[in-house]
Amino acid sequence: TSSVMADRASANSVVALSTTALISLMPATRRCICSSASSIWSRAEKSPAAAAGRAREIRLGFYEGWDPNSWHSLKEHGGKLTHLGPDWLKLVDGTGELVASVDEDALALAREQGLVLMPLLRNLGDGDTWLPEAAEGVINGPADRQDAFLARLIGLLHDMGAGGVVLDWQQVDPGYRANTSRFLARLATALHRERLELWLCVSVGGELKAFDLDAHAPHVDRFVALLHDEHAESDQSGPIASREFFSGWLAALVEGYGRPEQWIVSHGSYGYDWPEGGRQAE
Repeated sequence: TSSVMADRASANSVVALSTTALISLMPATRRCICSSASSIWSRAEKSPAAAAGRAREIRLGFYEGWDPNSWHSLKEHGGKLTHLGPDWLKLVDGTGELVASVDEDALALAREQGLVLMPLLRNLGDGDTWLPEAAEGVINGPADRQDAFLARLIGLLHDMGAGGVVLDWQQVDPGYRANTSRFLARLATALHRERLELWLCVSVGGELKAFDLDAHAPHVDRFVALLHDEHAESDQSGPIASREFFSGWLAALVEGYGRPEQWIVSHGSYGYDWPEGGRQAE
């Protein structure tokens, strides 16, 4: 087979911008580097304000409980993180049913290492299939459905001792953009009342149309920019995050929406193997 892997030169140049960023705790074949955009922006500055910004920087690690490599990486590198985003929460259908699968060993280790727990809440079904109807059922649902969802979510977060939640909702219909804005504002209000934070994953390209970032900025505590998958498994071969792709989207997001300190940047350091003549990467 012939392989087209991640653009290593581009990835290395990005890592150099934020030397304290840590490879996230995902499987070895798919890792991300996450750090606060404010630390990247101020890295070349020498002022006291820049030093204070570095002291507040966020180093978020994603944790995938199904893969033992995540567990080993958490044990080895967890002390270099500030926040942990485990894959423990899922919306599974349009009724707003929220399923939790907490890894008690990882939870205990995160507490031991003093990490702020920010579990991922995804609309991801079996076989890694995104379920837009699961998120849309809550976004467009009646008040009682939303109330039940909020109560369940807040209860789970308190049980974990979490600092909030990282919302990763993909393939939501852009036609529901206004309803999405209203629901996220309501979600943020409910979380803040309980002293919990709302972080929102932001995919670039067509996925960006589903979210009105200007409307979300006053309510969302942090945005997590997913600056990878320029080319994914089902695409033609190419880099997962070329220099132009990464730099262009980083500037567009951080300079265009919210405040720079709201942004956390996730940069992939994984790769795909496209077999010669094949249509699907491995």
